[in-house]
Amino acid sequence: MWKALSNALAMSEEFLVRGGNSPTLLALQVTLFPNQGFSIGIVSHHVFVDAITALMFIKSWAHICKHGTTTLPEDLTPVLDRTVINVPPGLEEKMLELVPYLSPDKDNARTLKLPRTKEVSSDVYRVKLDVILENVEKLKKRAKNESKRSHLELHLSTYVVVNAYVWTCLVKARGGDVDRPVAYEYAPDFRNRLGPSVRGTYSGSCVFPICCLGHKAKHFLGEDGFINAVEITSDSVKSLGTRGIEVFFDLYEDKTKNIERGTDIWAASGSNRFSIYGSEFGWGRPVNSEIVSYDQCQIFCMTEMRDQTGGLEIGLCLKKDEMDVLVSLFNNGFEN
Repeated sequence: MWKALSNALAMSEEFLVRGGNSPTLLALQVTLFPNQGFSIGIVSHHVFVDAITALMFIKSWAHICKHGTTTLPEDLTPVLDRTVINVPPGLEEKMLELVPYLSPDKDNARTLKLPRTKEVSSDVYRVKLDVILENVEKLKKRAKNESKRSHLELHLSTYVVVNAYVWTCLVKARGGDVDRPVAYEYAPDFRNRLGPSVRGTYSGSCVFPICCLGHKAKHFLGEDGFINAVEITSDSVKSLGTRGIEVFFDLYEDKTKNIERGTDIWAASGSNRFSIYGSEFGWGRPVNSEIVSYDQCQIFCMTEMRDQTGGLEIGLCLKKDEMDVLVSLFNNGFEN
């Protein structure tokens, strides 16, 4: 399976080279394992799709295969009209002006070509960790009991408490200087946060990065580390419903231009609402789902658990010594 997924990624890169300045937006590879099953490798360009659109594409494909029809239900019928995206005047230009600042290649910052994938060290290990529903409820209960703030002030969703828990474990597993700067980043969906809002089946990229900066490792290393992470993440998520996209852009621009050197940033990808295992092509539910690219940067990925409603799967990569510590912290933390 890994070979099939890696080949799909390499295939996308090959297409990019052949296409010159015309990048490939989507590359697919289906690999058949005789008498075993098949693997589908998908690579997509974020200028074309976000995770919600990519998931809708997979589900639509599965629906067509299973039912033998090209007619899609309403929840899988894509909205392709780009004019529904309404942002304040001048914001798009400001976003494009920020691109060269963020890009390591200042001369070709606005190219749509994807960067080459990096060779992964042999000391980097990949793991998938399960968070069963019982442990999700333990995290929520702990946050309610241990935070000095009223639980009514906190947004204690599954997404918030699990991301806060993983972030805390990652900071502890890495160790190092207690005063080193650490940060957390996620990319929420803005379909229902624009004015006017956009239909949930809008096909395109409609996410924007949100950064939680200005924190030191020591804030997460003690017994109250998880609670601190919950409060930070909760405040950030709650603010999404009270501010416009232009405010978030200004904050993002200011934070990225003034980020402290050496900040250890972990980004969250995916959501507990991503039901990839419900994509049934007619031969049964998928056995496994993986995000291949998280070995290229500091990302941990979240999706729903295959065999339990309300449970989650967390995928990430770390060096062997850090991974050993992380797995121990992660598993023991639910009991302690």
